[in-house]
Amino acid sequence: MARTAVKYSDLLDHYEPDSLCLMPPPIGWMKVGARGLGICATRDIAPGEVIEYSPVVVMSMKDLYRPDGTEIPIGAYAFHWGAEDENGHSIDCAIVKGGYLPLANHHVDGNSTVEPMEDQGVIKWYALKHIRQGEEVTFNYDCDLWFDVLDSK
Repeated sequence: MARTAVKYSDLLDHYEPDSLCLMPPPIGWMKVGARGLGICATRDIAPGEVIEYSPVVVMSMKDLYRPDGTEIPIGAYAFHWGAEDENGHSIDCAIVKGGYLPLANHHVDGNSTVEPMEDQGVIKWYALKHIRQGEEVTFNYDCDLWFDVLDSK
């Protein structure tokens, strides 16, 4: 049986976005000085405005470690998720499976932040302050950093 190709434009004609879908997102990636690539605003973004709802895959924190106890590389990109054990450590973590969030750079005074929405299976990424068109969108990773912090200029 022959397959018929579906054009992307045909899909959009029948696509009904849900409340967690932002089309198009107010961001894109570009070169940001010594730090290489970063996420920048494609238009002004107001404080509190959602930048993206990033879908995640939830897994056990134990799955971030090899049998010898060393962390697998993707562990650096895991977000704490859900309940904590008696020592205050997350039992589960979330890995972003799409969107721009994994490409956003760290800044101690980031102009955006993230909030887990566990019931929706997404991370809400939103502006903390006014972000001007062309400005880099950053957030504080709030963890032990595995890299040297470079000036954002």
